[in-house]
Amino acid sequence: MTREFRDRVGNQYTNMKSMDWFGDSLQAWDSLLRESVQHARILRQTFSVKYVEYEPYTKASQMFSDLENHTMQVSVLHNTHPLWTTEQNLDFRFAHDILGHWKMGSCHNVFNFIGEVAAFKSQCRYLRNRESKLALQTEVIGQAAYRGTFGEFGPQKIGLMKDVIL
Repeated sequence: MTREFRDRVGNQYTNMKSMDWFGDSLQAWDSLLRESVQHARILRQTFSVKYVEYEPYTKASQMFSDLENHTMQVSVLHNTHPLWTTEQNLDFRFAHDILGHWKMGSCHNVFNFIGEVAAFKSQCRYLRNRESKLALQTEVIGQAAYRGTFGEFGPQKIGLMKDVIL
C-alpha cells in the first residue's frame, strides 16, 4: 500500500456523493448492517462491552489486552451515521474491532491506513455477502484513506467504492 494509492482512494472518497440512493448502495449497506448486528450479538456471548465517552485505545495492543480478558471498550464519540441508529453503529464498531483488527493477529495491529486495509481483509472472511464487503470497503478503507490523506475524519458517506480492492 503506497501513499499514492491511499491518496487516490482518499480523493475518490472525497468525490463520492454523501448519500447514493440509487443502484446497489442501500442494499449493500443494509446487508453489512444485518451481518454486523448478528456478529455483535454472537460476540457478546464471549466479550463484555463497555461504552465510553472517550477514545479508549491509542494503540491496538491496548485493545488486544482487554480482548484477551474478554472485555472491550467502544467509544460513543463520532457516532452519527446516515443510515444506522447509534446502537447499530456501535454494533458495527464492536464487530469490526474484533473480527477485523483482533482476528488478523499482531502483524498489522495499527489503526492507520495499512492497518485498516488489513482489518478490512480480515473482517471480509466473516462476511457472507459480496454486497456487505463492498459497503465495508467504503466504510473502512474509504474513511481511513480520507483520514490518512487529509489528517482528519471525513464525512460519513453511503455509496460503494467498487474499484479499490474488491
